[in-house]
Amino acid sequence: MNGLNLKIERIKKGLSQKQLASMLGVTNQTISDYERCKISPSLSNMEKICKILNINPRKLFFNNDEKEGDKVLEIIIPEDNKKLDRQIKALEYAIQHNTNEKDKCIHKKAYDRLVEERKNRLAKEDSDND
Repeated sequence: MNGLNLKIERIKKGLSQKQLASMLGVTNQTISDYERCKISPSLSNMEKICKILNINPRKLFFNNDEKEGDKVLEIIIPEDNKKLDRQIKALEYAIQHNTNEKDKCIHKKAYDRLVEERKNRLAKEDSDND
């Protein structure tokens, strides 16, 4: 989920985190965590958010930069596992220390993608060794 889009849509509707949390039956911290991409809402809460904000669910996941971002991520995934591990560690650091929410969400998406790639490579190595 794109937490920044959630925040933008919430603000457009004139709702505070506290108000949206109350409507969903969750805590303010939960809304904050959604917006900072720390956690994702359940499918049920996602549907409620879309109804409350009167938005299409796609709005919570995509923006105009999504396709360009995917191209960049495809380019930066290194073939070398050591380089991949270094990129993962660098993104972990960026996520922990970046205060810009949009950048943090972008880093989190890249991190998730690289971790998934690493898991796939480890699984392939295991199957090749069998």
